[in-house]
Amino acid sequence: MKRFILIVLIVSITAGIVFAQVAVPGNPLESPQSAATSGRIRSTADNFIRADSYVDVKFDKFYTMMGYENAPGSANLGYATKIKDAYLGIYYGGTLWANIPNITYTESNGTWLGTNKSGVKSYATLPDVTGGTAPSNNFSVLIGVKDMGFRVSVFTNKRLFTDSDFVSGGNSYKSYETESGVVTPQILWSMTKNLAANGIKPYVALDMAFTKNYAKENRYTNNGGSWTARGENVTQSDIYTNTTISAGLGGYTLLNKDNFRLSADLDYVLGFTIYDNEYNYNDSNGNSKIMTGFKGTVPTGGGTTGFNERSETRHKITPSLSGQWSDGPFAIRFKLNLNTPINETLSTEESLKGDGSGSTIKNGTDSKVVLVGFNPDFRLAVQWKIVPNLALNLGGRINFGTISSTTTDATTYTNNTENKDSSTKTVVTSNPTSVTNSLAMGVTYNATDYLTFEVASGASNGTINVFGNTGNTPNKALNEYGLLYFTNLLISIKY
Repeated sequence: MKRFILIVLIVSITAGIVFAQVAVPGNPLESPQSAATSGRIRSTADNFIRADSYVDVKFDKFYTMMGYENAPGSANLGYATKIKDAYLGIYYGGTLWANIPNITYTESNGTWLGTNKSGVKSYATLPDVTGGTAPSNNFSVLIGVKDMGFRVSVFTNKRLFTDSDFVSGGNSYKSYETESGVVTPQILWSMTKNLAANGIKPYVALDMAFTKNYAKENRYTNNGGSWTARGENVTQSDIYTNTTISAGLGGYTLLNKDNFRLSADLDYVLGFTIYDNEYNYNDSNGNSKIMTGFKGTVPTGGGTTGFNERSETRHKITPSLSGQWSDGPFAIRFKLNLNTPINETLSTEESLKGDGSGSTIKNGTDSKVVLVGFNPDFRLAVQWKIVPNLALNLGGRINFGTISSTTTDATTYTNNTENKDSSTKTVVTSNPTSVTNSLAMGVTYNATDYLTFEVASGASNGTINVFGNTGNTPNKALNEYGLLYFTNLLISIKY
């Protein structure tokens, strides 16, 4: 048995062990055991930063964990301790400063707006922060007290560049700024004990995702030796905030008999999107101005058409049924989520009014789109304790796709006037063309009472290769890992 354990660890390390689940907003950490069982059998590494389950983490002085992901090279670190009667958990997952764009420029004597000047900064190409892989960082702090848990998390993959008084591509820039990415703070509260004999352990969470893909420049162009000031020009503005409020009952036990327990639960999510964009227009004197606060999308690179004022509201109601059975070394768990999304989108196509005021008028389609869907999602997990300190984890997931009915009420406008007999109502029923499925397996090894190893592997949708892609390194984005290509490792210590 010791030889088997050693072989598993060596194979995992040589295969390029990674901690597969990057920290994401709303779910800062998922252990290899949880990943291998489709989230149905969590480990201590999951619970130590969960507001509803930190009380299940048993230690005397501290708990700590460490995991890795070699693509894109992220680290996962966690620590928990007790301060008198309070619990404190801290988690970090991400790439630190890795993948921050490299910026290269030269400084020399040169020409700035037709005048010789020393120390002119020159960029061979204008810096861009929108392409490639972004840095990813997530910080979470959990405080537990009096049968409650409070967690604050912040996720960000922001990239930013700003500079002034430089040259690039034959143009002189008075100023230039570009920004790309999202910042997502979260506040989560949960009870840690049931309010009733058979369950009810409620939670409430607030997530806000501030997304900004933006570029603005103040550029001078050379027209035959004469430098022309263009003024500030917004070349890209995609700025919006997604706010999500989530709440759930925390489960209610319907049946508990003969090592089998059946539970029901109900979760609700409310989300809405608010836009706040900028665009350029020419005033009555022909001067370029910037209009702020447009509640919708705007044309990229300028233009007088392509404005779309919009708002989006999303509801998701999820009744679920879960069960678990155990007998000696075997444990089986399942969960069926019956996701019911209800989404409403209000959209108005517009164009610049053209009077130099910068305001917009309706020009195109004004619509209200309502989608009602149904999306069953089934997860099944098995854990077999081969020996008391070594467990084999198996899991599968089937997402059956979304059946939906979309109703669109639309009216067309020309120069702010409703077109005669232009109102329509369209109903479209859509069915999924396929289902999404995945399989995973892993091993949990409790080396001692203080030290635990977890590894996992998996494959999703398509041909399952035992060792993954037969070519070079498997492409994680394309789910090319095989069932014996171990991609996760987590080590945890409690004392």
